[in-house]
Amino acid sequence: MGWTTIFNACIINFIIKTIEDYMIIKHRCEICDMPCKRTFSRVICSDKCRIFAYIKKKEDGCWVWTGKKGQDMYGQISVNGKRKRAHRVSFELFKEKILPGMLILHSCHNTLCVNPDHLRQGTVKENSNDMIAASRSLIGEKSRRAKLKEQDVKKIKELDKQGFCRLSIAKQYGITRECISSIILGKSWKHIN
Repeated sequence: MGWTTIFNACIINFIIKTIEDYMIIKHRCEICDMPCKRTFSRVICSDKCRIFAYIKKKEDGCWVWTGKKGQDMYGQISVNGKRKRAHRVSFELFKEKILPGMLILHSCHNTLCVNPDHLRQGTVKENSNDMIAASRSLIGEKSRRAKLKEQDVKKIKELDKQGFCRLSIAKQYGITRECISSIILGKSWKHIN
């Protein structure tokens, strides 16, 4: 092996080492000021700091996600090349691993909140119960598919008590007799007495 080969190898190693040192030392994280490598167009050292880079803290304690949002209005973040919901990533980074089949529920009922203190694991049933308790469920008039108003339902129940035929009531409101029966039997519009 000639001296030129050894010299070239030393120069290449020196250049590589210098570039690595430059990448680590010259950049500091925007959030925690720790030395780090530059990723994307921002200088952020970890996924935790990436969460902090895209939040706005509110007086009520919510950390509102200001980054990318999905059509469902939940925050989104890319982790290892995969798009994930920001509140789920926050929960796993700051609290614990999410168990299989579990959802992450918001105690603040704000879908853009990523504050781990406002997040907890829960089942689909618990999520539905929370939604109903907070009056966020699309029942009755709130549903896009509703053909009746609450006052219509009250009137239907009143007409039934007066002895009107369910088929005639159904025709009057432009719905089926089965829908009228379901209302009267308390299978639908359960929240109306």
